[in-house]
Amino acid sequence: MKAFDITRILGAAELLCVFASAMDFQNLEFEDGIPSGLHDVVVEGVHVQTGDAGKMFPGWQVKYDGVVSSSIYYDNGPVSAGMTLIYNVPGSQTFYGRYSLGVSATLNFPDQDPGGRLMSISQTGIVPKDAVGLTYNSTDLRIKVLVNGELVPAREGFADLRKYAGSEVSLEFDFQPSYIGRFDLVKFTSVPEPSTLAL
Repeated sequence: MKAFDITRILGAAELLCVFASAMDFQNLEFEDGIPSGLHDVVVEGVHVQTGDAGKMFPGWQVKYDGVVSSSIYYDNGPVSAGMTLIYNVPGSQTFYGRYSLGVSATLNFPDQDPGGRLMSISQTGIVPKDAVGLTYNSTDLRIKVLVNGELVPAREGFADLRKYAGSEVSLEFDFQPSYIGRFDLVKFTSVPEPSTLAL
C-alpha cells in the first residue's frame, strides 16, 4: 500500500513537471521551423512557398491587423514577403542562425498577405525567474514589445522584463506598417544590457 502511494505521488510530480515545461516559451530563436506541406506561390515574379504557420513557426501566433494568420511564407533566399520564415544559407548568414523571420509590412503581396498593415507575433510562457530582459536583433529596430498587452521599455534590441520575472505572460512583438527587416535571436538574459545599467 505504501509503495502504491509513493508511485502515485511520483506520478503526480512527473505530471506537474510536464505541465510546467509545457508553459515555457518555445522556439525563441526560430530554429525549430519545420517547412512541411508547402506549396508554391509567385510573389512579384519570384517563386516562394507558403505553408501552415503552426508547423513552420511553432510556438508563435502570427497576426495581420489583429487577425490570426494560418499560413506564412517560407524561402531560402533574400525574399521577404509579408511574414516569411527564412532559411539562412550556411556560412553566409550565420549571425541569424539556421532560420530568421523576415517581415515586409510595406509591400502588397498576393495570396492573402495584407501588406502595409500591422503585423505581430505572440505567444504565452513563463519568464525565467532570473531574467532582467529579453534581447532581440533586427535590421530594423522599429519594433514594439508588449507584455500582457502593456508596452514595455525597449530600445536597441533590449526589452526590460524585470517586473515580470517568474511570471506567466503573453509576449508580443508588433511590426509597424512601415517595418521591413529581418528579426531573430530572441532570448532572455539575466545580465543587464550596458544601456540598462547606465539608466
